[in-house]
Amino acid sequence: MTVSTLSIPAYPYQRYLRDARDEAKNVVYKTLDWDAYNAAQPSPQTKSFTVLVLENEYLRLTILPELGGRIYSLIFKPTGANQFYRNPVLKPTRWGPAQQGWWLAAGGMEWCLPVEEHGYESAMPWSYTLGGSPREVTVTVQDTAEGGRLRASVTISLPADRSYLQVTPRLENPTGQSLRFKFWLNAMLALGGANRVGEDTEFIFPSEQVVIHSSGDRSLPGERQLMSFPTFNGVDYGWYRNWGRSWLGFFAWPQAGQGYAGAYDHRSQQGMVRVFPAQLARGLKLFAGKGLDPKLWTDDGSNYFELHGGLAPTFWDEATLGPGEAVSWTEYWYPIWQTGGFDYATSEAAVKLAMMSGKRVRVGAFVTAAEAATVVLSANNQEITRRQVALSPSSPLAWEVALPAEAPDSGTYLLSLIGHNGKVLAQIAKSFRW
Repeated sequence: MTVSTLSIPAYPYQRYLRDARDEAKNVVYKTLDWDAYNAAQPSPQTKSFTVLVLENEYLRLTILPELGGRIYSLIFKPTGANQFYRNPVLKPTRWGPAQQGWWLAAGGMEWCLPVEEHGYESAMPWSYTLGGSPREVTVTVQDTAEGGRLRASVTISLPADRSYLQVTPRLENPTGQSLRFKFWLNAMLALGGANRVGEDTEFIFPSEQVVIHSSGDRSLPGERQLMSFPTFNGVDYGWYRNWGRSWLGFFAWPQAGQGYAGAYDHRSQQGMVRVFPAQLARGLKLFAGKGLDPKLWTDDGSNYFELHGGLAPTFWDEATLGPGEAVSWTEYWYPIWQTGGFDYATSEAAVKLAMMSGKRVRVGAFVTAAEAATVVLSANNQEITRRQVALSPSSPLAWEVALPAEAPDSGTYLLSLIGHNGKVLAQIAKSFRW
């Protein structure tokens, strides 16, 4: 781990920040005096920030404590690409909590609390402590040490031999009364290193039904209304290219049902996986601002999509902590590549099984640590074929399998990725018919 500095062009928004108080949450937050800011005809100037750099064989992670303790970039060394969106300029937008009236689309992964829409503190300085062991390095960022309000900390860990980062939020109520609040983490993503959302991006969002948060498409249901997913009215909204020219945001309904989500850019063959405890972190949200003018948040035309995870199922719901209570959980985030996407993921592996013409299937497998594994393909509970493979985050599996004549023309096909110790790392079953 190293502590360094990073220079970023920034508009002078900080000169025009003013204090305000949320009495219900007992939180002082910053508003932006937009009239004074615009009257000054601001232009960006280079600003220096302290950054913390965590690095292992597969990942290089940059954390920016002064901007909400966010994870600012995630470089996947086998591809050299930053899987997070990184805005080349810090430019205030009019988004964010309505009462606050501004937000920075700085990029990376931010922590949003105690209200929705990016929260009050995603651009405020957070303190940090360094830790770790020979097997991993850790940074814990914290928003406040005050005793009369909700407190948040996030521990970010990078194991020595894994290609995932561990994110462990902790929300604490140090007061003598119950607190109602909202907490969401928000990853701003632009897969493949181009710092733009590719039209061939597929959203892996395992929910058969979603509830709309906002949309610019009048053919879709309105706010708080339900929509089938991924297909609605014959359109597959699991693909970014099918979103027309309108922004769209939605939550898994009635809550996150599976413990994984993510996205995959099929042009660059790169993606991102999120693995989380869905029974606790029940909120899952996707947003992409297609059709919005990038000048609203940047100066170079770059764009992003957002993958949110929260305690409560939607922005309209709140979590509660009793006096002295705390809640914590751990998530795993990792880049993936050269697999054709993924159908299922754990902290150890992600797998893909796709039907092809001519009675063939395509198998993809990615592991987060080097593994001598066995790939087993079965149909209707009968093994068809298996293959021994030496996998690592630098060497994923992409395998096209010609099925033998005796393989059934229809039925349930099961793909299992088994570790050297016999443990099933990941497994997916799909119904096929040729």
